[in-house]
Parts: sequence; structure tokens; C-alpha cells
Amino acid sequence: MPKINASTIAGHRAQQREALIGAAIDILVNEGAAAVTPATVGTRAGLARSSVYQYFDSSAALLATITEEAFRRSNEALNRAMAAANGPVERVEASSGKASASAPKAHTGPPSPIRTPASIPPARNG
Repeated sequence: MPKINASTIAGHRAQQREALIGAAIDILVNEGAAAVTPATVGTRAGLARSSVYQYFDSSAALLATITEEAFRRSNEALNRAMAAANGPVERVEASSGKASASAPKAHTGPPSPIRTPASIPPARNG
């Protein structure tokens, strides 16, 4: 039986999902999109590959989720920077500087192969 490190099962599932998202982001940034697979994400998060499928149907679903998460984090950083700005000049500086400084670092390794919709397996139902 897996160890639950939260006060509720829902809390535990939220923690596991966040761990998977964090691992997937780390892999994407450091190794590229092709490396974001249920096996590598599960290993990085300390979970079995089969456990990853309880949260995400496929590599494509993982990539979609971390893309959404990156936009959410960037918007939050931009909103904080804009709220802290005093006047229009600082708002312009905040929108172009502080928000981009908090964005994930770009992948600097070899380019990942581009996957066309035909090469992405369909999502599993169930």
C-alpha cells in the first residue's frame, strides 16, 4: 500500500500530480519535449510509470498540462509585477522584464523531433 503524505486522499493525489508536473517541466527544460514520457516523468517524480497514467493519459497530455502550467505561472508573475509597479513606466518595465525573468529557461540541448498529430498516439479512455 502506498504511503500517503497528506491529510486526505484528495490532498495526496494533488501532491502526486504536482510532483509529476514538476518532474515533467524539469525534463522538458533540460532534455526537450521528446524526453517527456510517462516512464521518465514517473522515475523523476519517484513513481511507477503505471502510476503516471492515473493522472495523465499520454505524453501529449503531460505536455499539454505543463504548457498550460507554464502560461499560468507566467501570468501570475506578470500580475504580481504589474501590481507592484508604480506608474506607467514601471508597468512597462515590469511587463517586459520581471515576468520574463521568471519564465522557465529555454532548452539548450539538441532540438527535439517535431511530432505531427499523426505521430501522436490517441489518448486512452478509462
